[in-house]
Amino acid sequence: MNRNNIIIMETINQEFFHVHRVDPNISDWTTLKAQFCFHEYNYFYDRILRGRYGYEDDSGFLYTRQAIHKFIVNDKIYKDKYINEIINLCNATINELSITIREHTFESVRQKYFSNLPSRMKCIWLCTKKDVHKWWDIIKNTRRIYKLRLDKNGLIHKTNDSYLINDSISIMDYINNAKEYWSGSINPNTELIKINEEILYEGNIEIIGVYDSLEDFYK
Repeated sequence: MNRNNIIIMETINQEFFHVHRVDPNISDWTTLKAQFCFHEYNYFYDRILRGRYGYEDDSGFLYTRQAIHKFIVNDKIYKDKYINEIINLCNATINELSITIREHTFESVRQKYFSNLPSRMKCIWLCTKKDVHKWWDIIKNTRRIYKLRLDKNGLIHKTNDSYLINDSISIMDYINNAKEYWSGSINPNTELIKINEEILYEGNIEIIGVYDSLEDFYK
């Protein structure tokens, strides 16, 4: 019996919740006791696939490198006008591309060494009742809380976010972080940072409760 089966046996009777982003571009879960199986990419990874980085000046949309080049070669009036935009763009581009590198590296490591665990590209993130408010604050958009029953044949992984680092680190660092993440380790270098539990799940679910607000949830 592998570790994943042990986790399923331990957790199948637990209550799990998912804080769902309500967005017109994301399919909504509206039917109680409906069955779902996630074959396509989740919203998190779909956003990575569709991401493009740049901003618009008076001439139109510019990708990041185009924007940086135009900023460098232009005059002081242009630079004074767009200095904040270019700084924010560079920061956002580095952040998003670092996440892209991280997620592809984590998936490659999962497929090679931890293929019995759910993919971050296709999973949903679950939480226990005590952490619903944390995910509510993280999502920020219009959101809805679902109470779920899991399929005993699904894939589940309990870990934490201490190795989810996205910065200008090396590919080897990303690989090592991925191995620790999929092993469920806690990063000793993040002792002063609040560590959040992550529960990844891939498989069939049954919706057994819907809550439109924290007030409704905690009644």
